Amino acid sequence: MNKREKITIEENDPFYYDKLNREKTAQKLSEVLSKINEPFLLMINGKGGRGKSTFVDMWKQELINYGNNTLKHNAVENEYSENPLASLVSELIDKINDIQKGEKIPPTIKWNFKTISEAIDELADNSTGSKIKRMESFEKKKNAASVIKKSMTAILKEYYTNEEGTFTPLYYFIDELDKCKPSFVLDMLNTISRVLNIPEIIFIVAVDKSQIENAVKVIYGNGFDTDNYFKNTFNLICDLDEEKKS
Repeated sequence: MNKREKITIEENDPFYYDKLNREKTAQKLSEVLSKINEPFLLMINGKGGRGKSTFVDMWKQELINYGNNTLKHNAVENEYSENPLASLVSELIDKINDIQKGEKIPPTIKWNFKTISEAIDELADNSTGSKIKRMESFEKKKNAASVIKKSMTAILKEYYTNEEGTFTPLYYFIDELDKCKPSFVLDMLNTISRVLNIPEIIFIVAVDKSQIENAVKVIYGNGFDTDNYFKNTFNLICDLDEEKKS
């Protein structure tokens, strides 16, 4: 079987080859997200092979054309790291290096990234032992998460505030997450919704919702309330197939 040919994304007209008529969906989502000033996690739901990745690439380019900040992370390519938080931050570092265009990263930004790196190590520490030690570990992790939020906010404010002093959030796309193993899927979603849940980032996850449901059941059991999980994790779910019908 031949591999499906990748659709070209025209820079000046991203939806030129949009045979599924999804440009209006992108425009509606852009309008909704432009009014967001709080932590936000959007799911783009669609069955495998229905064009989620193509939609994301087209919409991402359109957002860029309108002066927005974007970043895309391929989850399955970074699953080897076993640490979603580290891989998401690493992607941002690469983005900032591109923005710097060979110039040195300012010392304050370097310090914030170093602080985040140390906090990530703290979160990864699964200490065991007495009840007191476990409580101390919990407090350290709680503090580490707070440090990451503050440092990440400082970095984004530095790079995405224009000369007029107006800040525009980062649209951070996550693709192919539904192809990862269940533990990584839930670690990624927990990282986004609990650690990187800051107003400066709008996360957009393109997945097959049924695969995420399966991952939840693998980790928490078949009796787990997946509807409640989605309600507590995502701020909005956009069903691409339903949008096509409307």
